[in-house]
Amino acid sequence: MSPSEQRVAVLLNPNAKCVSAAVRGAIANVVAPEDIFISHDEDDARAIARTVVERGYRTVFTGGGDGTFMGFLNKICDCIGSTRLPRFGILRLGTGNALASHVGASSERGAGILDDLLRIRAGEIGGVCELDLVEADGLRCPFAGLGVDAQIINSYAGVKSQYRLFGRWMEGSLGYTIAVATRSIPYYLAHRKMPEIEVFNTGSTAFRLDSSGRPTGGAIEYGEVLYRGPAKVVAGSTIPHFGFDLRFFPFAGRRRGNMHLRIFSGSTLGVVTHLRQTFRGTYFPNGVSDFYCQSVHIQASQPMPLEIGGDPCGERSELNLKIADRSVELVSFRRAA
Repeated sequence: MSPSEQRVAVLLNPNAKCVSAAVRGAIANVVAPEDIFISHDEDDARAIARTVVERGYRTVFTGGGDGTFMGFLNKICDCIGSTRLPRFGILRLGTGNALASHVGASSERGAGILDDLLRIRAGEIGGVCELDLVEADGLRCPFAGLGVDAQIINSYAGVKSQYRLFGRWMEGSLGYTIAVATRSIPYYLAHRKMPEIEVFNTGSTAFRLDSSGRPTGGAIEYGEVLYRGPAKVVAGSTIPHFGFDLRFFPFAGRRRGNMHLRIFSGSTLGVVTHLRQTFRGTYFPNGVSDFYCQSVHIQASQPMPLEIGGDPCGERSELNLKIADRSVELVSFRRAA
């Protein structure tokens, strides 16, 4: 690897769970100060994206959760035009770390993160994997959806805002626990009836999947209905994981140019009593509908909470999901990339 390729940019979100002063200092021991960027707001992020493009970094690491990656990716895409994107590395420093799990980023704090950076500079990585992206509301992301998962993320954001004086104490599992207990459970007690949704295929041929991920039934052509009925969750992804290593999309990434669309209308109690299988992606109860598709339009009978790439985005009664116009290369720390 040439010296220019060994040089990496590290883009940090100081609001992320594990981006502490100590972590920033440790990163500064292995990355030149001029290659470390800290974004405090949208203006900072746009300025950083312009600098990354102007300097021509071949590799860019993002330090934060999935939302941090999504934010920098979209801003760099806005700046770079049709030029080739840099490849992205993921540092496991956020609350939602689905992409970090996908590429095998170190789960250790401190030494593990530094080891990942040193390995890429030394060329000692598993390789590079090309990832298709989902586009939702004009944003490129690894996953997005409406329903229970989004409501919990929205609640978590509300709790962090309400208790911001407590700082990092509200990050992670404690914040999520408070969010579920004080916001999500009351929300669903007040909205016991599931919304009715319709999902239309707005792309090329789509397929329903069986529990092994094989197409089943007839092909679903442009303009046809993929699903009509109640739903607690409707979400699309190109990676298998949500945050916390939940393998919610077990068939994502197997078919290039397609997202795994999952619709869930089953029993929440059943999920709770089968948590091990749920996290492994091997639980297929009644009420799970899986599809491969390129583009869909979702209509709901009432507004549903929305999340895009792990970030809360309010509520929507309509949503378009499609495979984005460009893919991205991710640094993989797995032996087989």
